[in-house]
Amino acid sequence: MKCECLNPAILIWAREEAGYSLNDVQQKHKRIDDWESGEDYPTYSQLEKLAQMYQRPVALFFFPEPPVEDTAKSLRSLFAVDYRLEPHLIKTIKKAEARQHFIKEIYKGNVSKFSEIFSDVSDLNFPEKIRNILDVSLDKQKSFIDSDKAFKLWRNAFYQQGIFVFKAPFKDDRISGFCLYDDEYPVIYINNSHTHNRQIFTLFHELAHLILKINVIELVDENDLSYFNDNAYVKIEKQCDEFAGKVLVPDADLVECFKYQSKKSFNDVISELAKLYSVSKQVILKRLIINGLISEQQFKSAYDGCCHNFEERSGSGGNFFNTHLTYLGKFYTEKVIDQYKKNIIDLDTTSMYLDLKPRNIPKIESKLMEAL
Repeated sequence: MKCECLNPAILIWAREEAGYSLNDVQQKHKRIDDWESGEDYPTYSQLEKLAQMYQRPVALFFFPEPPVEDTAKSLRSLFAVDYRLEPHLIKTIKKAEARQHFIKEIYKGNVSKFSEIFSDVSDLNFPEKIRNILDVSLDKQKSFIDSDKAFKLWRNAFYQQGIFVFKAPFKDDRISGFCLYDDEYPVIYINNSHTHNRQIFTLFHELAHLILKINVIELVDENDLSYFNDNAYVKIEKQCDEFAGKVLVPDADLVECFKYQSKKSFNDVISELAKLYSVSKQVILKRLIINGLISEQQFKSAYDGCCHNFEERSGSGGNFFNTHLTYLGKFYTEKVIDQYKKNIIDLDTTSMYLDLKPRNIPKIESKLMEAL
């Protein structure tokens, strides 16, 4: 039986919002162009498969008109040109929206209020205050053993101030991360495919977006900004990069450290400074040239030589549950399981919050206990 009451306009809207072209969908649904034009209609079974592909409830396709613009579209609208987000990334954004909703349900005011804590740095002109808010001294930052541990400690510091950080494999190396602003429950998503050094920089870049109260997708490299004609967008991205660089690599300290290591080879100095601050070599080079410590020629030669670092993978282990716990974060996972243990939420809700099948809840709990 065909669904003759569905709205073809919703079919078009849902496909476009999911990031699929007609050709993409025709590989699985050959009559999609007829369905979208209203010349024919799918069966209910076909509509169910289409809804699953678009990550939409079946009932949506019978609405009189498309729903109000969602986050994925509003994120894209910040770009001055048609910068196509891949379907997998759009699904990740929708998952982030759902997770932000879950956080509001399970925490209910039991975390620090972001808008109040960061109200004094709303214009990004006080990067030195960020370290005090996060309670991570420069000496502590320099004591980080490696960038993996550094990311975990920064992530914990963000959580203590009401910022929830999740990871996901974006399957799009152009994108480093994105954020969803909220006065109480802001969310940051990080591309787990990038190096931990890059992930750390993305944390602070996205923090700048949150302080500015905007939802933006971060591109991997400012060279990609040449793709855009929107000067306002480019200005914001460069401002957020500058903020992240200043917080992670304070100017005065960098000048002293650079002088101290001046007798070493240039490449060794860059490598050691990157390790010292747990940032990429690119970040160090940018801070050095901004502070007038190296020449344009030194910068260009060294920067071009290490740009491939953006393509390195961080890896998170081969165990599914270890990886999933890395994506969710231990604090969020612990809170959900705690509510389940206290019978505040049932097994199905726990499964939904953790994005796992009910039978796998004990397994993720076991991995959580190992991590605590």
